[in-house]
Amino acid sequence: MNANNMLSVHGLSATAQDASGDDVQILRDVSLELAKGERLGIIGQSGSGKTTLIRAILGLEDPAISIQSGTIEFGGETMFTTSCDRRKELRGRALGAIFQSATRSIYPFRRIESQLLEVVKFHMPMLSKTQARRRITEILVDMGLKDIDRILRSYPHQVSGGQLQRIAIALAMLPEPNVLLADECTSALDKGTEADVVRLLDRFTSDRRSLLFVTHDLRLAGRLCHKMIVLLRGEVQDAGESASILSGNCTEYTRSLLNAMPPWAEADGTWPPAATDYVLESSNV
Repeated sequence: MNANNMLSVHGLSATAQDASGDDVQILRDVSLELAKGERLGIIGQSGSGKTTLIRAILGLEDPAISIQSGTIEFGGETMFTTSCDRRKELRGRALGAIFQSATRSIYPFRRIESQLLEVVKFHMPMLSKTQARRRITEILVDMGLKDIDRILRSYPHQVSGGQLQRIAIALAMLPEPNVLLADECTSALDKGTEADVVRLLDRFTSDRRSLLFVTHDLRLAGRLCHKMIVLLRGEVQDAGESASILSGNCTEYTRSLLNAMPPWAEADGTWPPAATDYVLESSNV
């Protein structure tokens, strides 16, 4: 593993059984490397293996899915030989995760403040309760949320869907993980909120933090990510610099995805613009 890499996946293959008991290939010889401060997009349609890949990295494999071969290394540790306790310790503190539905991260029957405090207590036990509350308020402000006191007192059903997704992102970012895995975290959002979330993810990455951004939206990945991998039925179709792939240096399959998108409307014709140039009105929903 390259010393500059935060995360490496080599030759990962996985199968699952269909209704008739036959093995179906979910991933086939998938490899990727994520360097410090890098944003890598994983693009694919439904059923391409994106979520299986993310769950394998997190150590949350579906019992119905069998890993056939390959290795996953994070921070110099080989994940498949690491103890369950160690992988649990890494999740959250070193490997943060944001899922498509905020309800997968947020328990519906507890107030939002208690859930945020629990994350801080587990991953940053050195902080006092006052310090923890200050940290929570700071990150919710960073998420663009207003009326923080009311939100903290609320149950999840008492805030809007856009606010709830920002809170889920705050839960993942609170421990300041080295790598953030975002699995279709914008697909259920309106375009204004999506733009805000893209800006947040862009701000989160730095020289020492990295992002693995999973999406079916090729253009959105191009806006945000330095590099990308395109999957089709569990196999890598293209891998490389986002600008190169989006300019047409890609396979026929990826080119078909490009051709299916609306024409690019930037006045200067550049592709893609930086995430910080994501020109949409900010949303407070």
